[in-house]
Amino acid sequence: MPARATARGRSLVVTHVYPTVLQRVEYTLTEPGQGLRATVDEMCRWTHRYFERIEAARHRFDA
Repeated sequence: MPARATARGRSLVVTHVYPTVLQRVEYTLTEPGQGLRATVDEMCRWTHRYFERIEAARHRFDA
């Protein structure tokens, strides 16, 4: 099964393409991608925590 590192050339995701009639593709995070996951998860938590403030700021800016 051919594997190719991708994610815009940053080697964060490995793509596995399986040569079947209906092509099957699987994606897994590389070690650097796993290392970045904690940061992305924390950014998501931050966004949820401050979502109302973010939306209020957007509305003030657009007014």
